[in-house]
Amino acid sequence: MTLEEMTNKVWCADCLEFMKQMPDKSIDLVVTDPPYNYQINGGGSLGKKYDGYKERVNNLGDFNARQFLNLIKTKLKIFNAYVWCGKEELLNIALWAREQKLNWNIIVWGKPNPMPAYNNTYLPDLEFCVFIRQTKATFNNGLDYKMYRRMLIHPIGATNFEHPTVKPLWIIERAIKISSKLNDIILDPFLGSGTTAVAAQVLGRRFIGIELSEKYCQIARERLSQKPLGI
Repeated sequence: MTLEEMTNKVWCADCLEFMKQMPDKSIDLVVTDPPYNYQINGGGSLGKKYDGYKERVNNLGDFNARQFLNLIKTKLKIFNAYVWCGKEELLNIALWAREQKLNWNIIVWGKPNPMPAYNNTYLPDLEFCVFIRQTKATFNNGLDYKMYRRMLIHPIGATNFEHPTVKPLWIIERAIKISSKLNDIILDPFLGSGTTAVAAQVLGRRFIGIELSEKYCQIARERLSQKPLGI
């Protein structure tokens, strides 16, 4: 299968296996949100609501951030990635970036609608993203200075789309605007309900979306069908 045949599609597949089929040095930007276990542990109403998501994460086994980063490094033309993560993986990903001598920053989203706090803990109202890039990777200066803030606060949260960790469209659009150009190929190996693909489509970029769950693949395809490709 050629790169052109892969683009602007949602693929229901194991991302690690699918990416092995992709040509090396073919992707301009990775924006992704791998599953992180702390969000799906425990029970209660949230745990019951997303039993399918919990099963999906368990089927993946322990997410190996370093294995994943080493693989996407071979697929990127030049390293350029936004990787959302839980606090358990935050240090691991940052250390990998430092070992690779890549530039990195931590971006923090302050959620307007966090889950209720457990006993003896602060409210879990923050999510983290490690932005990793080589010096020559695209970085579009000249946008409004607020676009470059590393603490993201907005009164509007994310539309759920039946997914427990979906990010707001505006956050993903912001990353794509800053770190890619028109017609670039954006890869999301953990597409979920399709937000990265929708943002890429709206901004005139191509995309490759990979998602293990057929349910979320269908939701992503329905979201994409609401707007024509190639805007």
